[in-house]
Amino acid sequence: MLVPADGFALVLGENQVAGSGVSECVVGLMSPSARELEATFERALGGGASVVSRPHQEPWGYSATFRDPDGHTFMLSTAPSAG
Repeated sequence: MLVPADGFALVLGENQVAGSGVSECVVGLMSPSARELEATFERALGGGASVVSRPHQEPWGYSATFRDPDGHTFMLSTAPSAG
């Protein structure tokens, strides 16, 4: 996923972004439905992930973001018409 430098705040919420000169990466994973996205999100939390943003509707689709125990950020999304 390519995100403009000032766009990471939208994806990462209040989590700290990488400092100047350091690359930031968000792993984007597509889900076939909102129900499956929510199940994946809950499994991640059960495995020790922390919430960045709970499942919610965005213009580009249903979305949720979490950070794994090692600090890697994952954004789950569906297509706009998925439900």
